[in-house]
Amino acid sequence: MNATLAFITLCFNRLTRGRHSHNVQSIPPPDRRTISHPYQCANQNGDLATCVKGSCAGSWKPPRAHHCSVCGVCRIDFDHHCPWIGNCVTLAKMKMFLSVLFVTPVAFTIGVFPVVRLLWSQILDALEASRMDPNTQRIWWSRIYSWALGGPLGRYLFGTILGFRILKGNLDVIDNQTSGSLVEVPHVGLHMTVIVGFVVSIFSFILAIKTSLQLLKGLTTLEALRLQAMGKQNIPLFLCIPDENDHPLDAGGTTSPASVVIPLHLGEPIYDMGARDNFLSLWRRSFIPPKADRQNFDWPLINPTLIKRLHHHKDQ
Repeated sequence: MNATLAFITLCFNRLTRGRHSHNVQSIPPPDRRTISHPYQCANQNGDLATCVKGSCAGSWKPPRAHHCSVCGVCRIDFDHHCPWIGNCVTLAKMKMFLSVLFVTPVAFTIGVFPVVRLLWSQILDALEASRMDPNTQRIWWSRIYSWALGGPLGRYLFGTILGFRILKGNLDVIDNQTSGSLVEVPHVGLHMTVIVGFVVSIFSFILAIKTSLQLLKGLTTLEALRLQAMGKQNIPLFLCIPDENDHPLDAGGTTSPASVVIPLHLGEPIYDMGARDNFLSLWRRSFIPPKADRQNFDWPLINPTLIKRLHHHKDQ
């Protein structure tokens, strides 16, 4: 239990770092004439995307980068902004982020499982004490408004809370000194803490599964949301395919690879390399996010099946 809590704390501290660091602005934009592999472009002209928000001031926005409106900076391989850590989650931090999500329910289970029967018996005792107490019967159980506050669930929930107050009062009468551990003494605060921990654990587990399934499809959270929005608004995506075999002279007299920009069908997975390769791509990443390379940019790999189809389309 202590080890899992220490692990979560250390990871949480690491994930909160660098809230206002900018990892795009200082990366120089590439010369389009030097790009020899397919890349996602901004429009049918094959232009590179730029960001004009905040301090970005028209700087290059690489593929899969996004300007976070909360942090006010652009992030490479942006997934989403997490309010719980107050920072952006990128693919570089994803391995640590998923570890925290999966370890959280494990830590909760390890901490609660040894005392779950005791806690349940205290709930039953509190409910019985509440039903048997004349004052509680008069102010709660016999009143119509007890049904109005949350229906049957709220009726028994508030009744049980009143029962914990009765049990605590009985213990104070028997012994004015604090005896036993925190778990052994019935206390509504402890049970509410366990309930909150249970909800957080369920939320963490569901979020971990959902995020993992998206990553296996080659999608970040932002890309998955954009696909849904683009499907409703019919907004196309564009992929630029340079032709390495054709190098016409440009206006300046230098050679540059000719390129063809092809609009993609809605829902086509641009960065999906297959479930196995998507998993290995995440698995091979460093657990501790490395410092961003301010001079070089690693272009994301494009779905090979998509590339073959687009090459065939270009040749026709």
